[in-house]
Amino acid sequence: MSSFMANNDKESFAKELWKKHKGQAIYSQYTPFIISLAAGNLPLETFEAYLYQDIHYLVAYAQAAYIAQEYAEDTKTKQTLQNLGDDSILYIETYASFFQELGLEYKPGSVPKNEATIKYIDFLLEAARTKITVYTFAAMTPCERLYAYLGWEVNNTLTPEELKANKYKRWIEENSSGPPEPKKRRNLRSAENMEYFINKLSAGLPQEELDKIEEYYKKGLEHETEFFLAQEIVGQEVVVPLWQQLRGLKFPLVSNFDLCCTKSSIDSERLQVYEQGIANELLKRIPPGEYNFAAIQEAFAFVSNLEKTSFPKDVSFGEFQPKSDSINLMLNVLQKDYLDASAYVISAYWSDDTILSALTKGLEHKISHAGNKGSVESSIDKLEAFIDILKKNDNQGNNLSLYIGDSVGDLLCLLKSDIGGIVNGSYEELLKVGQHFLVSFVPLFKGLIDKQREYKKQVSLSSWKPNPGVIYTFTYWAEIEAFILVGS
Repeated sequence: MSSFMANNDKESFAKELWKKHKGQAIYSQYTPFIISLAAGNLPLETFEAYLYQDIHYLVAYAQAAYIAQEYAEDTKTKQTLQNLGDDSILYIETYASFFQELGLEYKPGSVPKNEATIKYIDFLLEAARTKITVYTFAAMTPCERLYAYLGWEVNNTLTPEELKANKYKRWIEENSSGPPEPKKRRNLRSAENMEYFINKLSAGLPQEELDKIEEYYKKGLEHETEFFLAQEIVGQEVVVPLWQQLRGLKFPLVSNFDLCCTKSSIDSERLQVYEQGIANELLKRIPPGEYNFAAIQEAFAFVSNLEKTSFPKDVSFGEFQPKSDSINLMLNVLQKDYLDASAYVISAYWSDDTILSALTKGLEHKISHAGNKGSVESSIDKLEAFIDILKKNDNQGNNLSLYIGDSVGDLLCLLKSDIGGIVNGSYEELLKVGQHFLVSFVPLFKGLIDKQREYKKQVSLSSWKPNPGVIYTFTYWAEIEAFILVGS
């Protein structure tokens, strides 16, 4: 399971655990609870219930620290665990003012543990009772690191005005690991302290033990996601997860082929030249005074013949292999029996034969494709192919499409889809052309928070539609997967 070698630099072990399993942290970030809290319209009743569950957790956290302290082998470790337990108890005492600020009556012990809290507590105490101190640190650290991460992400996404107006401002600021005084943030301070001991206590251990430490760390993050998912939101529409809104709808998931495969450096260079050629021609066009899809389509029609005849195409110097991120997303969506989903890859650069050669080992039977030696030879052709996909999946209007791209030739499809998303760092030419034609690029997390803020109590959501001219950006594939599938 673990890729960590026993002779590696143990000072980086804890940070590598976080890096490797950050996808699970992103799942927590995209839960209805965090999105609604960030939007400021999380029902007060839900937050109140969360606070009581968090108190149950903090008590168990202290218990685990005290149990582990009994088995620690040196004074510094014993004192650290004692301090962690004491700090957790002291933090519970601050919750009375939290309730008061929100106009809630504080009734300690009045709310029983829910199932997710019970499982999380059992996990913590089981780790402590192994008498292996590093297991306890591995089980407890994800909470501290995750809360510091969530607070920072929310705080960094909201404008100062949005933060000031948010009734959960205190929670956001107390958990944020960001400026002005990050070292005073409780969770970040504790996380860094505990990571030090993970590194120290794992030094020299065999691979089998490193794998065990990783398993505790991974399960700790998973329990955090389940903890947030268990906070029931009643009487309020939520924008996530998407799968709950897809019931009864056809869901075509379409990707640019380049996101599905690795390429040789020569292929990548030729593709970049191709992209720049298209972009340069499009940037010569005079943009409209405001966003206008028809104007963008007209600009692409103008360069269509050049795309087909002037730019280098499909000379493969490397072996194509499916890239795990985008393919895994498609397969994870397709395996959900409750979703009427289909997956497609299209390209105006690579040929049908090249695409088919990459989609081997049974993928060709699950993922449909169209390349540039069939009917797709330009960005306009790609749009028409995408429209054909939408027609095939039309169910009297009961459908929702998601297109993921990374090239300038994807722009029309991204704007035509119900939800268009692009991967950060892979779309320089696309960004230039999009901004030239007044397209807005919005980080997915911020876009979801903004949309959640629009929702009112008991308002039915008929479909998930973004504003015209908006394309969402994401840094990690886990973001788009969490948006669609978290809690499924």
